[in-house]
Amino acid sequence: MRKLTNTLVFVIFLVGLAIPGSWVGAQSATGQTWTSSITYYTPSDSAGNLSIVYYDGLTTYTAGPFAMNPHAAGSVNIGSTSVPDGFAGSAVLSADVPIIATYVQFAKTVPFEYSRSFYTGFDSSDAGSNFYLPTTRANGITTTQIGVQNTDDFEITATLDFYSVSAPTAVYFTHSVDLDASASYVVSVPSIPTYPGGGFDGSLVITATKKGDPGTPGHVVAVAQETQDSGRAVYGYEGSSSGATSLFVPTATCRRGATEQTSYFAVQNTGDSDADVVIDYYDTTGALVGSMPTTVVAEGAKVSTNPCAQDLLINALGSAVIRSTNGQPLVAIGKVASNDGLVTAFVAEASGATLLAAPYIRWAADPATNFRAFIAIMNVGSDPAESIVVNYYDAAGTLRAAHTVASPGSPLARFTKVNSNPSTAGALIGDSFGYSPNGGAVEIVSDQPVVALIRLVTNPTGLGSVTTMGEDYSGVPSE
Repeated sequence: MRKLTNTLVFVIFLVGLAIPGSWVGAQSATGQTWTSSITYYTPSDSAGNLSIVYYDGLTTYTAGPFAMNPHAAGSVNIGSTSVPDGFAGSAVLSADVPIIATYVQFAKTVPFEYSRSFYTGFDSSDAGSNFYLPTTRANGITTTQIGVQNTDDFEITATLDFYSVSAPTAVYFTHSVDLDASASYVVSVPSIPTYPGGGFDGSLVITATKKGDPGTPGHVVAVAQETQDSGRAVYGYEGSSSGATSLFVPTATCRRGATEQTSYFAVQNTGDSDADVVIDYYDTTGALVGSMPTTVVAEGAKVSTNPCAQDLLINALGSAVIRSTNGQPLVAIGKVASNDGLVTAFVAEASGATLLAAPYIRWAADPATNFRAFIAIMNVGSDPAESIVVNYYDAAGTLRAAHTVASPGSPLARFTKVNSNPSTAGALIGDSFGYSPNGGAVEIVSDQPVVALIRLVTNPTGLGSVTTMGEDYSGVPSE
């Protein structure tokens, strides 16, 4: 995992006006106007205060301070602050105790008719002079919007090099933009001035230097989200400043159940030469059930695949490990899609931690009216985990439940996963969690390094064939 808790967190806002285009359908996530909130949590045993500064490149806006109890969760809706309508930019969260934050984006006027986008904020250690987004698209099916934020205290030039799956060995098109300190560049792929037109599916490499001084590195963070051009789904993920030779995925499946839920992976080469990529798939016992054959991926480019390509994990749950066998580093995202409307995105993690936190945990009394959180925890250590406890905290910082999901009598094998949710944990307040009072979070404590994937799901009615909407985000190390 890349992120650590800190007292300074960067968040990019991919909101503002709808993206125009002749491809946009009548029920189009791409055609929606979006708004957002920041959900935060402190793993600290001490109380503190949180302040937020929003940047749009011209003006700054402030919110807070917000008081935080120990282990308290909370959220700030952008509409409740001084930020004007149409804002698209970034924010810096500062606190006198460690914090983590998750960005939540939802349709402004009809929030329950479209899914939501989640991604995790960054601290300064996540920034890099090179930054990678494994998938960006504008193909008449989905449209990607990207956000790039300058984390330095000086102006930088960010160069965006796009690689196409149709011509992966060279930059397909490029664009450079200057960014003031803490400011961001938010744009949809087809709106980039140098976009060559037509359909596009590929990856993105961002390089940052000090403006006017290309020999001095700059530092950026970046996120991406896709919206369906003729559907109700939106899903996002955070990029990375570096890769690893092994990446861990807590969930993998092929055509599971009546909805044929399937996992998809986009793997990008962040090295300086061709990468030999393999994906190993494991079942719920930790047994290796098969692998994707070695696939060569050019520098900066990506490969897209799923377990169905090798007839693996058919109608079964499992997990995956993505590997580079020749030492070239990789980054990757996973997506999950089913025929009932569910589409999600999440980041494959490079390492685990023995203490994780997730700031946005909810459990609606009625899943037709709001979201429920489901947590998948994968052991990425070298030995079976014999102690994993999921602690549920409410908005006041009160421990509502401690759910033991691995013990000496029921250990969690390497590369396998276990699940938790507020209901099975016994964390419900009345018949819900996280809605009253407004906020809920978890801390996961383990004797082996783990990664965690949090899925928020709702089951709407009256939306035709769309009966499930949801999105994923990853747990954050809080050691």
